[in-house]
Amino acid sequence: MTSLVHQDPRRSVTALYRRVRSLLTDPSLKRFRAVVAYVRWEGLAVIADVLEAHLSRGGIVETIYGVDNGVTTPDALLYARYLQERYQSYSFAGAYEWEYSDSIFHPKLFEFNFGGRLVAIIGSANFTGGGLLRNHELGAELEIGRDDPARKSLRQLWTGYRREAKPITSTLIHRLVRNQRLSSERQAVEAVPPSPKRKRLGIRAPHARAKPLFLHLLKADVPAAVRHEILAEGEALSEKPRRLYLQVLGETGGGHQVQLPVATLGSFFGVGKGQSKPVSFQFDGEEVNVHLTHFGNNTHRVRLRPLQGLPRPAILIFTRMDSNRYRCTIVPPNRYGRTLEAKCPERTRRGSRRWGLEGSGRKSR
Repeated sequence: MTSLVHQDPRRSVTALYRRVRSLLTDPSLKRFRAVVAYVRWEGLAVIADVLEAHLSRGGIVETIYGVDNGVTTPDALLYARYLQERYQSYSFAGAYEWEYSDSIFHPKLFEFNFGGRLVAIIGSANFTGGGLLRNHELGAELEIGRDDPARKSLRQLWTGYRREAKPITSTLIHRLVRNQRLSSERQAVEAVPPSPKRKRLGIRAPHARAKPLFLHLLKADVPAAVRHEILAEGEALSEKPRRLYLQVLGETGGGHQVQLPVATLGSFFGVGKGQSKPVSFQFDGEEVNVHLTHFGNNTHRVRLRPLQGLPRPAILIFTRMDSNRYRCTIVPPNRYGRTLEAKCPERTRRGSRRWGLEGSGRKSR
């Protein structure tokens, strides 16, 4: 059986993400596969909860994403890394690089395997906010029986693409970012150049699921080590936190050193594993220039002279000014307890300093 899939952005009931969510929610689903040219966290975010629920039931997920195309984002690839760290049944997350300048990798396939029955959606939609929600998209939904020849064709198609795809690793993501081959979640993907004569539909992804990836990770009900490992790789995030709240304890004897959790080095300060970069900390009346280095241990010590003699415990607030400059303020002692409980839910291990990330990297939302 074949049916037409037509997403009309003026009619929310036709949004493709609704159908994808419905199929992922079916408890009889055994395996979900996707081969798409473009993938962005804004698209994955609208199905993330049901995708993770499918994985938590032991359902298999296998994906191949086009990269090196200026549309796919590192956030989407980092999310694949996170899901593989969290769920054993996410059995393959691949990146497809295409080496030709006059040709692009452009397929779009969503495959839902229920055992004897297989549903395939083939058409124009990518794993992006536009593809699942905002754009006009057209495709076909095929229901394929166990003995249908189309089933073998799909299997051969997947096998061929998987043979050529590379596993998504932090090394691959960082290479693509370094070579400026990926896009940013903060950069809109426009079908046509903006014009004052063109109206905007103003369509947004469902609010509860549309948020920066780092917030999704922090709110996940998983062991801290899992989310902190991905956050430590988060220098590739295109939408970083706006603020870091950091508890300062007395481990340095009341001196001028503080310890930065390794998860904040990647996700907040943008320093990858084994990397070092100069940053500037702006205190009232003083600027401190240091090098941050991402070592393999759980913390990194940084010397900040304005903190000499600071009564501890205390809480520092680092606010992003740009990629290398941070404004530093100290929470007043009378607000220490409230701020600790409200803003510092994370810790590396029992007894270690607490910390928290907040807000988008954008100056306003």
